[in-house]
Amino acid sequence: MSSTTATPRKAGTGKDRWTEEHTKILVRGIINKTMATRKDLYVLEGILGCVDNHGNDRTSKKVVQILETLAAAFNLEKGAVRAGKTTAAASATKRKANGSAAKPAPKKRRGVKVETTEEEWEETEEDDEAEAEFTE
Repeated sequence: MSSTTATPRKAGTGKDRWTEEHTKILVRGIINKTMATRKDLYVLEGILGCVDNHGNDRTSKKVVQILETLAAAFNLEKGAVRAGKTTAAASATKRKANGSAAKPAPKKRRGVKVETTEEEWEETEEDDEAEAEFTE
């Protein structure tokens, strides 16, 4: 199937037949985009001030429920919505202009700032890189 080639194509030139795999790619994209921006849903009229107690936990659970129903309707693997949560969290990681992870704020213990050691920082970067490879 030519649509699975690794080389990117020019937008607007695709003439392949639409397949079930294309539908699944689209549904996964909808799930990932929704999970990445679900906080925008919390301020919708009829949600804000109506059912948003408990830090929007109810709204978040309902969004996940709806997306799981969508995933099941298109025969996506179980956990597709949870994978979308992971992808959303990874995209929310603060990054420097060169693409490397931003150094986290110093830790606080009992009101006293404790600087992160260089060794701890390197471990954090390695964990971020491993997570990024896993989610791609």
